[in-house]
Amino acid sequence: MDKKKHYFQNIILVICVCFVACQSNKTGVDSPEKTASLWLNAYYNNDFERLAVLTTKPTQTQIAELKKNLYIDENKEYPFEITNINCRQTDNNNAECTFLFSDDVLKNQSDTLTLKLEDSKWLVQMPSLTD
Repeated sequence: MDKKKHYFQNIILVICVCFVACQSNKTGVDSPEKTASLWLNAYYNNDFERLAVLTTKPTQTQIAELKKNLYIDENKEYPFEITNINCRQTDNNNAECTFLFSDDVLKNQSDTLTLKLEDSKWLVQMPSLTD
């Protein structure tokens, strides 16, 4: 009887681990590339709620300030395209992602995002405005 109990405990443990792993993948922050893609799309679509989930705490403060001071004409479309997202880990907890950005004015402009690994999630860390 004791072996059956141990067997069922192990099965429940495996199911719980699989469930948690699947849930973390839904957030899209399990790799620098996914986070960068989600963050850039949220940023250029002015999706501030999504940005808050994808950024570090200090960056959340900056995004909140940007939201307060940004005028957005909601009747106007802002076409953009993000391509060639390439990320490299600079160490175990940091990564840099380069990408190309194009809109109706700029074409293939290169830029970089810095990401930090916090609580097993890759999050965008913008440079401090006071630095």
